[in-house]
Amino acid sequence: MVSPTHAPARVPSISELESSLEAHFYRQVRLTLGGRVTKLAPTEKGMPDRLVLLPGGRVYLVELKAVLGSTSAAQDLWHERALELGTRVTVLTGRVQVDRWINARAAELTDGKTNDLFR
Repeated sequence: MVSPTHAPARVPSISELESSLEAHFYRQVRLTLGGRVTKLAPTEKGMPDRLVLLPGGRVYLVELKAVLGSTSAAQDLWHERALELGTRVTVLTGRVQVDRWINARAAELTDGKTNDLFR
C-alpha cells in the first residue's frame, strides 16, 4: 500500500504534453526564426492545425504530436492528398523533433538553402 505522503507522480495526459510542446514551438518560431504560427480552425477533418509563416515567404503546414501521440487516419489521408498537390505537411513528434526542425529552418534562413529535414 502507498502512503498518502508518497503518492505516485501523476502522469501528464497527451493533451497536456501537446499543450506544453505547442507553447515551446510557438516561442521558438517567434524568437529563433522571427516567424509567426497561426492555429487554423479545423474546417475539414484531418487538416493540419498550424500554419507557420517565416521570413522570405516560407510557409509550412505543421502538425504537432506529443511523444506518445500519433496522427489519425483522417490526418494521414489529408496529408497524402496535400502531398499529391505538391504540399508537404510536417508532423513533429516531441520536443526533439521540434528543436531539430527549428534548427534546420534557422540554418535555411542563414544560408538561403532549403534543408529537407522534416520539411
